[in-house]
Amino acid sequence: MGNHRFDGVPVILVATTHAEHHAVETEFTSRYAHDYEVHVVETCDELLDLTRELTIDNRGIALIAAEPILADGDGLGLLDQVHSINPTSRRIALLAPAVFALNLPALRTASSEGRLDTWLAIPTAPRDEEFHSAIVEMLSDWSWSTNAVEVDGVQIVTEMKSPETARIVDYLQRMGLPYRRFLADSEVGRSIVAIAGPDARLPLVRMPSKRPVSSTAPDEVNPDEILSAPMLAQLADRRPRVRGGRWTGRDELDDPQLPRLSARHLRYAPGPARAHAGAAVRGAVLRRPAGGGTGGR
Repeated sequence: MGNHRFDGVPVILVATTHAEHHAVETEFTSRYAHDYEVHVVETCDELLDLTRELTIDNRGIALIAAEPILADGDGLGLLDQVHSINPTSRRIALLAPAVFALNLPALRTASSEGRLDTWLAIPTAPRDEEFHSAIVEMLSDWSWSTNAVEVDGVQIVTEMKSPETARIVDYLQRMGLPYRRFLADSEVGRSIVAIAGPDARLPLVRMPSKRPVSSTAPDEVNPDEILSAPMLAQLADRRPRVRGGRWTGRDELDDPQLPRLSARHLRYAPGPARAHAGAAVRGAVLRRPAGGGTGGR
């Protein structure tokens, strides 16, 4: 993961029930069919067959979504099987409103075990922006982590979602800084962890300075670029300089298909996002402790 190049446009796969098929297909095709190849099926077997075929053809499967109970099997088990075939895909459980509460315990367990990225209620009304914001976050995250978007940016090394990672991501999103997340056991993650040393704490944040360690090793990571479990004030000190009145890297995030999502959707919200101009970050916000909350939540 991180350096692979896929063929063709990325793909979204969805497995849903017959009752929800029309609503789910409408939501996905109306928003994403322009930039993604969207397939909506009703059985585990169909989705598994598609996953195998697309993987063999070197197609990038950005997102796989499934209802917990399908016509021929368990949707969460299906997501596990899909992950063994295509481990870079983002995995989402879709819930019809009538079964939302009933499935929550199993979904919380699956999420804590790293078997699921998130779960979402199937929209029942038009223009469900919260649903689509979460979908776009998953698609964007897949793009950055697989190099589908080739932009240098901040590298975050973490084990799983955590309050500290959510806080860092929220800051980078509000600053318009491109970033990628890597698991600690990924190739990039292991490299950064090794350079940071045994005493470093996750999450690790590498903010490239564009200054190579030496002229003979231009691609080698500079240890000074790596921050261990940083406070926001440390990130602010390392942020890129403004160029032409805009933050470096902002252009890449202006793509309407890649809006950023408030960290509250990660279920580890660091508090309500504060609206402010890109350069006018208040010192109080930057110095807020990692575990600090805000009122009104």
